Amino acid sequence: MKKVYFIASLIIFITGCDMGGNSSYSKEETIPNPYTPLNQDELVNPASLNLIDDYESEKFDTIRYLSTLQEKVECIVNEMRALPIECSDSQNETGPANCIVWDDSLADAAKRETDTIASLDDESYESAEAKELASSSGYHGNYVVKTKVVFDYDSEDINKILTKIVEEALKGNEGSCSTLMDKKAEDLGLSFTTKVVDGKRRVYSTIFLGDSRE
Repeated sequence: MKKVYFIASLIIFITGCDMGGNSSYSKEETIPNPYTPLNQDELVNPASLNLIDDYESEKFDTIRYLSTLQEKVECIVNEMRALPIECSDSQNETGPANCIVWDDSLADAAKRETDTIASLDDESYESAEAKELASSSGYHGNYVVKTKVVFDYDSEDINKILTKIVEEALKGNEGSCSTLMDKKAEDLGLSFTTKVVDGKRRVYSTIFLGDSRE
């Protein structure tokens, strides 16, 4: 019965998020985030998150029953942005942050950047500034940031890969956590690809966030 209820109520789970007309979500039901501190003043250290282990044990598997990449990415990213996360990178961004929604133009920019770093197997490669890449994909926002993650991960399960991408970004020390938690952002695009390197499956992913409001 628990599973049936979970599927039926997973139309949306993000407390207080108005996803607007550009999202496939509608706000009807709330599912508790297991990482929400009991003490409202307590900050969450990203190093304490074990998203993959908890996904496999079904303690945290909210993306399992969503059908599209867009829904899955919005789901996992906004679950994390709803938490009082304290990033330990150079920008020291803290949550909770506002809800963000999928943007096809940012996703296209993310795909082009991801394909490039995967072909070169070089996470540090920068083809252009984030705003320039987003603009060339048709995004009209004046504020754009991006982050990249590359890691070895032996799974073809898209749910696990997306969960691991977000976990790696939050635990990164080069500004990736603060980028993911950026309160100026309203839009989101993510892309990933995989290939075998030295006998191991390697995941390459780029995440773009932006603000296209007038």
